[in-house]
Amino acid sequence: MLSIDARLPEDVRKDLIQRAAKFSDFKGIVLDAQYYSNRVTENEWKNDFAIPPHLKCGTLEKYRKSHGSSDQLRDSYGLLKENQKISIDEVRKIKDQLRYTNRSDMKVVVKGIMCREDALEALAMGADAIYISNGCHLRTPGVPCTISVLKSISTAVRERYPHAEIMIDSGARRGTDVMKCLAYGANSVVLNRPIMWGLHFNGQ
Repeated sequence: MLSIDARLPEDVRKDLIQRAAKFSDFKGIVLDAQYYSNRVTENEWKNDFAIPPHLKCGTLEKYRKSHGSSDQLRDSYGLLKENQKISIDEVRKIKDQLRYTNRSDMKVVVKGIMCREDALEALAMGADAIYISNGCHLRTPGVPCTISVLKSISTAVRERYPHAEIMIDSGARRGTDVMKCLAYGANSVVLNRPIMWGLHFNGQ
């Protein structure tokens, strides 16, 4: 899957999709439509965390000079526009582009869904799956936890779009958490933190 931030300039998004479509290993596009702030989070501030200066974002470096307004990795080289309005119609544009590149087999997933109205609108626009996510609370403080909205979303989706996929993340730490999400109607549960903890165990 290729994850694309909806706040990227449209021509950058199109080029990223074009690049991914050339490789058969890419099976889908995740349009990340949730709001993120580029400011330091409370968690990072408490731990005195700073992004190491030698790290680079290889995927976006190509657009650094042509579209960027910053040399900072934190704000994706200034490519992301915080005030940019995100239209659900982007799903249709991506679908059209994939058809044009002969990769209509690639799925389109809309990430950042937190209510059934947005879920139904995304699917009506042609999305193959919805991805319930709240940004792990770190960048969108005060929003509900994802499992609290999962049941109402899955009920509405199953009634109108029974074959649509429902993905969810944020907060699953153990197998029982995954089982609860599946019981509430999710098809798959995306894990992040436990995987990172395992990879970084003992400094490995």
